[in-house]
Amino acid sequence: MGKRVMKMMTSGSAELAILIVGACLALVYPSRSLAQGLPQPVAVVKAAQGHTNATAESGHKPESLTYGTIVHVGETITTNAHSKVLLKWETGMLTSLGELSSCYLGSEQGESGSVKVLEMVNGILRVTKQGRGGNATPYMVTVPGASIEPEDYDRPVDFTVELYSPTMSIITVVSGPVRITKQNMDQVRETVVSDCQTVFIDKGWLEPHVVSSNSRDISKLVNRTTIPGTIVTNSACPVPTWLF
Repeated sequence: MGKRVMKMMTSGSAELAILIVGACLALVYPSRSLAQGLPQPVAVVKAAQGHTNATAESGHKPESLTYGTIVHVGETITTNAHSKVLLKWETGMLTSLGELSSCYLGSEQGESGSVKVLEMVNGILRVTKQGRGGNATPYMVTVPGASIEPEDYDRPVDFTVELYSPTMSIITVVSGPVRITKQNMDQVRETVVSDCQTVFIDKGWLEPHVVSSNSRDISKLVNRTTIPGTIVTNSACPVPTWLF
């Protein structure tokens, strides 16, 4: 096992090596993953700014997140004021949580297997997948009354999800397409959102409200969610005409 880990690290697969080393240490030392019966690792912290933590269950002492910390399904990631955190998933997906935000890392059984679910509790989250190839495992973000997922899990995508009240959510697509499924009572409606569009969703609305976004809007969202230098933003959104 040691030779395999060293080989992966020298070939540039440091992220995978971190996950494997963490799993090996969990077998040797009684860690929180064993003590709390957590599932296998699903993501690793690639960058952290300020004070961020992970909590496995209500009332349990939070663990501070730093570079290389392994997170699991069943944990809630939380950021304090002036704090952000970037996670890289085993699928290659990147999730960046802005300040004063909280997101539960879950999993559901779908028609074709396990689906990674990021359940927004509050705040703002950015989801990015750069490039094709790799693991096209299904994933989605959920908010009250709706779910957000890419049209093609293997395709590059970049979007943000904001949740500041129990009923209202805002989804902004930097690059897509992204499918939003809204459930209202016994009705299910799907809306496909393309690049440079923002969607307002309320549990009491039958249809989501879609408006155009621009480069200034996108820049603000990037500044709020993303630690500088960690995620490249390939935005083709128009520049507001009033800036000229």
